[in-house]
Amino acid sequence: MTDQPEQTAPPPEHDAEAAPLAQPERPSSAPPELYDPSLAELLGHLLRAPRRTLERVRAVLYELPEDRLASVDRAHSAAISAERPEDNAVRSSCFEALFTPTLPITRAQAFLAGGLALLTVLAFIGSADLQSVEARRSLDLPFGGALLLIVMVMAAVLAAVNNLGLPLQRLAPLQLPATPSPAVAYQTPMDRFLAAHGLRLVLAFIGILGSLGAWFFNANNRFTALGAAAWLLSIAAWIGVFLPRTQNERWIERIQAWRAGLSSAFRLRWSWTFALLAAILLLGAWLRLSDLSLYLPDMTSDHVEKALDAQKVLDGDRSIFFPNNGGREAFQMYFIALLHQVTGIPISFELIKLASGLEGLLTILIAYWLGRAMYGDESRQLGNLVGLLMAAFVAVSYWHIMLSRLGLRVVLTPLLVMLLLIFLARAVRHNRRGDWILSGVLLGAGLYFYQAVRIVPLLVIFAFLLAIALRARNGRALRAYVLNFTALVVVAFAVFVPLARYLYDYPEFFLERTTGRIFGEDIIEIRNSKGEVIGKRAALVEDRIAALQRNLTVLGETLRRSLLMFNHRGDTAWITGDPDGSPQLDPYTGAFFVLGLGMIFGRMLQRRDPAEWLLPFGILILILPSALAIAFIIEVPSATRASGALAVVYLIAAFGMAATVIGVAQGMPRLWLRRAVYAIAALVVLISAAINYERYFVDAMRDYRNSTFPYRQAGAIMRGFAESTGAYGNVFMVAFPYWWDHRALAIEAGVPKWNNGVLREDVVERILNALRSNIGTPFEMRPDRQMLFFFNPQDEKLVEELSPVFPNGVVIRVAAYKRERDFNLYVVPPLGCAWMQKSLGRIGNYCADGLE
Repeated sequence: MTDQPEQTAPPPEHDAEAAPLAQPERPSSAPPELYDPSLAELLGHLLRAPRRTLERVRAVLYELPEDRLASVDRAHSAAISAERPEDNAVRSSCFEALFTPTLPITRAQAFLAGGLALLTVLAFIGSADLQSVEARRSLDLPFGGALLLIVMVMAAVLAAVNNLGLPLQRLAPLQLPATPSPAVAYQTPMDRFLAAHGLRLVLAFIGILGSLGAWFFNANNRFTALGAAAWLLSIAAWIGVFLPRTQNERWIERIQAWRAGLSSAFRLRWSWTFALLAAILLLGAWLRLSDLSLYLPDMTSDHVEKALDAQKVLDGDRSIFFPNNGGREAFQMYFIALLHQVTGIPISFELIKLASGLEGLLTILIAYWLGRAMYGDESRQLGNLVGLLMAAFVAVSYWHIMLSRLGLRVVLTPLLVMLLLIFLARAVRHNRRGDWILSGVLLGAGLYFYQAVRIVPLLVIFAFLLAIALRARNGRALRAYVLNFTALVVVAFAVFVPLARYLYDYPEFFLERTTGRIFGEDIIEIRNSKGEVIGKRAALVEDRIAALQRNLTVLGETLRRSLLMFNHRGDTAWITGDPDGSPQLDPYTGAFFVLGLGMIFGRMLQRRDPAEWLLPFGILILILPSALAIAFIIEVPSATRASGALAVVYLIAAFGMAATVIGVAQGMPRLWLRRAVYAIAALVVLISAAINYERYFVDAMRDYRNSTFPYRQAGAIMRGFAESTGAYGNVFMVAFPYWWDHRALAIEAGVPKWNNGVLREDVVERILNALRSNIGTPFEMRPDRQMLFFFNPQDEKLVEELSPVFPNGVVIRVAAYKRERDFNLYVVPPLGCAWMQKSLGRIGNYCADGLE
């Protein structure tokens, strides 16, 4: 920056605007940023010469070279002194030059930017058309589908020809550790073997004993203290068996290095990446944890089972697997019980929604980690951008918001798959033993999460085969891969042992949902010639084979439906989807998913990266739990059973958007244009968030509300009644076909163990028997307080049957959120101890205390 512009003195009226900023004298070689005015000085310059001050500030921000700044000063001063209208263009160009410095680009970069921009627009058009209501009603592939296929092919060509302008090369050859030479000369081969592997043999012996203990002491579907200790000991021992040996390094040094790395990982450093990730997490938390009492509004039978099983855990149940309701893995029940202990929130619908919401929030953070792990080693810029975009896509995803607010254990599936992919990608790329061991731990643990995780071992096996095909170029590398994969299998099985014992003891319960959807139902209905059911029998082997042959004919259709769930027609179940068939991805995310898929296809042969090869094939594997529900084709596609594919789909979409943004930005000749590309990307994410918000909180919740019962409203009435003029033992719910679940009413009222639901047949006798059996329990009847009966408005004769035994009652109809969900109350005044003696044949504890 020069002290004075090279020009003649301007006219007096222009002195303030044309005068240069006052600066102390300095050598001409000194950089311009040495002048550091105070805030008061800067404000004074801004008041005296606003335009010139802003130009100087922007010049410093852009770090323009001295000669360029001098030329701008000269051009600017000349334009002012000339004071001609036609020189406004000169002033404007100088001002723009400081605002937006010109950046050098090549013709290839400009061509790539234009091509990617065009493909993005075409992908948006195709995705919007494919997701339209008219297209979802069509059985044929509409115009949008054909356009997306063309876009995918063109994206693959661009990726194969110039690698999208990314500075990525083929993976480096596999680096195998050198064979350590013994420090001591041993006399016999046995001495050498024991010196090298003696500790591993001891640990293997401990691992075998621990696994046997975990098998025998965790029998009968019960974790025992001894069995759990043996189980944990066996896992640690097997990990120790396969841990790689480190030469010339003491354990204390390894522990110190680990502590230093952990401290560094948790030290917060300000950066734009950290700020953006924090904003994404806040947005994700708001979408998952706000208004839990309203979204979801009411419970279903699945929620009831989860809440009651969590209560069993609090009461001392230590089941390995919960066989009720079709069989369910145990981790979520223990987590809900732990969350209750930590927060003090009672076992309720809000608590189980909070549990799944927190797990969904953790998944967003792991999504960022996965994006960085998959692409960060090759390009830091690409890894950061893919990680941020994947976290953002998952945070605003209709699919993942639904899973996070659903209150079921299915939300653990994408979390597990993301974590596994992080270490599995490293394992197949670099073949480091530690990554294989951690993958084994996660694989074994995931089988305690959700049924769909049972397909993940197939994903791991396929990744291993890809690694051998693409990375094992000699016998030594092949042996290393086989040994490391063996470590994964052994460690995974060590974690699986208690559940394996349950599978051995109760195979029919563990495999109930799987076999039912592939091999038909366990019970066969016997029908007469008119099609009427006249009996039932257990399914035979012949029935299973016939059901399989019959169901396999629709496997192609279920696969097609499952593949199209991302961009065309998604889950239509009211509890997990949208009856209108809205796809799992919004139009913008779906467009980048297609672009990313094409780019990955184009890069696969170029990079020979088994981790990247795994992504498209991984989708085919992870949708199998949905596609294999061939006995219930109406359930296909399923957003829950295919939830493992969510991790891969959003990773591909994030890569597609990141590569597009980088490629388009590199072809922009102005800095502000490059920044505008990133701003547009952020705007697209926000638009996606708005679309997904509408899909879930408005469309899906409307359908959910129309299909549930008003348990929360009825539970509030029951709780208010018990705390005022009644008691929980004085409340009954009379069953009606396809109506309420009394357990949901109990949970919403805050008393999960309340069990005063009675069947309609012989209803009076059932109520009296319940009153007798409740004497001496927390739900004993209070004869000095009112009684309350919940019943269906269509049960018109119930009051006629109740009134002779429970007289003088009043019927109240309670309006719910829609008329079809209204319910009736029958409120009876206090009956007294004499009534108890007469009707029940005995009096309770309250009458013994002197009540009339």
